[in-house]
Amino acid sequence: MKNLFIILTVLVVTAGCRQHVKITNGELPESMIPYASKFIGEYSGDLDGRPMHLTLTIEGRKVLLSSDSDWIGNGCTSQVGELKEVYAKKKKDQSLVTKAIFYFDAGKCSSQVLGREIQVTLKDKKPLALKLSIYARTDSYYSCVGPRPYGEPANQDFDSSYYPGPGYPGPGYPGGFYPYPRPGYPYNQCSMYYETYFVDGKFTKVQ
Repeated sequence: MKNLFIILTVLVVTAGCRQHVKITNGELPESMIPYASKFIGEYSGDLDGRPMHLTLTIEGRKVLLSSDSDWIGNGCTSQVGELKEVYAKKKKDQSLVTKAIFYFDAGKCSSQVLGREIQVTLKDKKPLALKLSIYARTDSYYSCVGPRPYGEPANQDFDSSYYPGPGYPGPGYPGGFYPYPRPGYPYNQCSMYYETYFVDGKFTKVQ
């Protein structure tokens, strides 16, 4: 029981050292500016394989992020908005910003890139670096194994025309979608999988 109390105490102290702050008007809290200021400057790198130059500035307490080219691609007219929220950790009397999240508008490419925010992770190393990430989309699919109905070979691991269940045929098969109760075909070992895609990249401070 004593050990459990010690563990819980450590967890509470650790959680208390980390901060998640919602930002108003894009303005960083005063206590975070001294540390964040070291990241102000120019960065070079690539976003999703496209070379790009970034500029991170602070005007008063407002943090601004800009680039020399479109964030998504030519013609998208995408843009970064105000600072939305930050994550930080306490070290002595300082608040060390570890991640900043900005509002994001994918412009004409909103159907390809669904994310409405851009995450900027601050890497305090030599040289200083930023890691950017924008949520693009999540794809889902079924993967099935086992014998297939209608005498088809069973050597395929993936069949997008099937839905999970005991032999539930999809479009293109005799009868189309079978009504409930589903017939007892043996092709029933199906699982759904998800793949999430991001537009991301790494940048190194150049000045």
